[in-house]
Amino acid sequence: MLNHAQTADQVAALRQGRVQIVFERWLPDEPDIRGAFLTREPLFLALSERHPLAQRDVVDLKALQGETLITGAAPNLIAGALEICRRHGFEPKFAAPVHDVVTATLSVITGRVVSLVPESMLNVHFPGIAYRPLKTGAEASMDLHFYRLKDEASPLLDAMLRTIDEFIRLRDAGRLPPGA
Repeated sequence: MLNHAQTADQVAALRQGRVQIVFERWLPDEPDIRGAFLTREPLFLALSERHPLAQRDVVDLKALQGETLITGAAPNLIAGALEICRRHGFEPKFAAPVHDVVTATLSVITGRVVSLVPESMLNVHFPGIAYRPLKTGAEASMDLHFYRLKDEASPLLDAMLRTIDEFIRLRDAGRLPPGA
């Protein structure tokens, strides 16, 4: 069974044995948790369909100067958005961060904010929200990792780790479909 939860809740569920693997953008170093890089996703712009930038097929990142960005509360999400904007010559204006990337995406419906989201969000369809690729001149991306307890062992965990290994093998061989 898959569960969606905030980072702190995921760590608690992992430690309580309610889940065996957590997929997350970033977790702080924890002595009892082992993590590994899974994949890197290109960033897209999430915005209201009514926003003027939604009329473009591709949005130049420099067009976000003067826009208000909203991100999830994880420090790496804020730092990543800040770094990308600075590389393009401007200081972004941020709205107060929200819990996660899904909530940030939902927040753009007002038209007052926009959000940088990973490619996997394109699989989540919300009425009134558009996703546009970014023209950045350099890779703008977000990493996804998986985490598990260091000393955990079970047949289910072993099967999940074999599936992750197969994903990594296909990724490295260039045999994954776009958005996978």
